[in-house]
Amino acid sequence: METVIVGAGFAGVSTAYHLARRGAKGILVLDKEAAAGMQASGRNAGLLRQSSEDPEIATFLQRGARAARRALRGIPGSMLNTGSLILGGGIRRLRSGPRARVLEASGIVKGLEGRGLYDPDDGVIDPQALLGVFLKGARGRGVEFGFGERVTGIRTSRGRIEGVETTRRKIATRTLVVAAGAWAGDVAALAGSTGIAIEPRRRHLFRGAVDRPEGRSWPFVWNEEKGVYFRPEGDGMLLSPCDSEPHGAAEPEVDPKRRDELARKVADVFGVLGEWRLGPGWACLRTFAKDERFVIGPDPGVKGLFWVGALGGHGMTSAWAVGRLAAQAILGRRAGGPFDPRRFGR
Repeated sequence: METVIVGAGFAGVSTAYHLARRGAKGILVLDKEAAAGMQASGRNAGLLRQSSEDPEIATFLQRGARAARRALRGIPGSMLNTGSLILGGGIRRLRSGPRARVLEASGIVKGLEGRGLYDPDDGVIDPQALLGVFLKGARGRGVEFGFGERVTGIRTSRGRIEGVETTRRKIATRTLVVAAGAWAGDVAALAGSTGIAIEPRRRHLFRGAVDRPEGRSWPFVWNEEKGVYFRPEGDGMLLSPCDSEPHGAAEPEVDPKRRDELARKVADVFGVLGEWRLGPGWACLRTFAKDERFVIGPDPGVKGLFWVGALGGHGMTSAWAVGRLAAQAILGRRAGGPFDPRRFGR
């Protein structure tokens, strides 16, 4: 194969899609799971959020959001234009979409106090629907997929990628793309890469409800200062305590203490909106580099090894822009800029 990509979440599938769009052939995407998007890409809250304190990340979020809206336009029920309301003392440091503005929060959600950053172009999307668009586009351009295949070894010669071994086969390739999310560090280490530290962090999501019938028309509301958010989901809500606990690259279990933490935060921040009830939840792993910027481009020490990861929970919104930059870097048409892995040295 010309290119083997490890990981069939947003990072890996979008990279394959953009490579194929540019005429690349012989692309194979491997994933240890039985289907695409089984980890963080399919377990996130589906928030299409364009704002970030990091201007480079904000640019990618805005590009990705525009592409996501175009891609999902013809898929019924895949996107809700709810808007977003970001609260907290740091809202003026956020780089956001072109129509975002700071206003009184009570004008958007009656009962909330203070001022918030409101972006009418943010919303909620179905992560699997968006991932499906990339999958369909990649397959239609000849990309192959190998599900249920865990990478067990990587062959190198004189510091260059030569091939990949999985639980099923041996594959010759000179280009290996690590897009394995929380498992990216483990995969890269098989190739002898040691210069980039990727830290998985666990985050919880819980279902809930509040006794406000108009809640279904609210935007998603995120208090960054207090670390808590909610978004409408059907007749109820989806909420997170915004926890970010370091966690090994393993299936994350739900910590019941996080539900208690969420209950305290909701009562403190959103108690003015009514009586809240919390239900069951789940956890996923987001990944970060030490400077909390994306890692996209060639490994600083192993030739033929490329990184697409450390997206810090922004993988869904930024997917189109991330895959585009990754494809350009792999094809040698553009460096990774501020996201280049070589910023960390060898």
